[in-house]
Amino acid sequence: FFFMILCPLISTLFPFSTFFRSRYDEAEAAFAFRAGDQWPAQIKKDRETDPNGARPCLTMDRTNQYVRQVVNDSRQNKPSVKVRPVDSGADPEVADMMQGLVRHIEDNSKADVAYDTSIEFAVRSGFGYIRILTDYEDDESFSLEAFIKTVRNPFAYYLDKDAQELDGSDARYGFGYDDMPRDTFEAEYPDADPCSFDKNFGESSSWASEDTVRVAEYFRVEEESRKAWQAQDGSISFDEIQGAPSRMVKRRKVMWYKLTAREILDRREFPSRYIPIIPVYGHIIDVAGERRVTGLIHN
Repeated sequence: FFFMILCPLISTLFPFSTFFRSRYDEAEAAFAFRAGDQWPAQIKKDRETDPNGARPCLTMDRTNQYVRQVVNDSRQNKPSVKVRPVDSGADPEVADMMQGLVRHIEDNSKADVAYDTSIEFAVRSGFGYIRILTDYEDDESFSLEAFIKTVRNPFAYYLDKDAQELDGSDARYGFGYDDMPRDTFEAEYPDADPCSFDKNFGESSSWASEDTVRVAEYFRVEEESRKAWQAQDGSISFDEIQGAPSRMVKRRKVMWYKLTAREILDRREFPSRYIPIIPVYGHIIDVAGERRVTGLIHN
């Protein structure tokens, strides 16, 4: 079973990594430039080792003021969710109740931090991400709640390269990873393979090191085809209705896997039709079929 899951994952990784390698390299260069690493290595070395005496390599911060202008404006005009009744059968009171649930999720998740962080990454490097997840409301509860979480390392998240919608709603797969301290991993998953660095991998592997074990979350969309009939009141029934119009419909579901390089640690159906990784882009444009994403630093 692990082989059946891992093969589709690996097959998506190779074209995906090639597709995004240049974008991620450019984003990392933008972060380095913002941090003051603006001199080409060879020129910097030549100046520092000049036979007539070392010459300075001055760096002036000319970008942060523009980054702050955009980011602070976004913080003053935060994105928000608005629930509206849209037809004659909708109830304004239900819409107000759902609006309250959304506010509760945002407040409980500290969603403002997730929004601000993703926008700052988008301004600096061209892209950021927001994660949606579910968890129990407390340690003694069986009630699941939705949470909007901050992604502090967008380079650890990847989304379907063929997704066309800017919110990623049509993505068919996505994944993210976290390098857990080895002792934490062994305490949390005592029955799992600890992925010995010396025995199973090599120094070039990114899945395990002497101190860490990489744990990945993998989401993929699956579709189930079913025949549906239209009842007299317009509702859909999956039980046959003689004489009623029918058609084949597809149920879209998202499967979630937590895995290491060796095994699947956990798996279940995620309660949504969508991959819960939301991209936030800076400036995006298609040039001759190639998607280009930039922030303020690149240009």
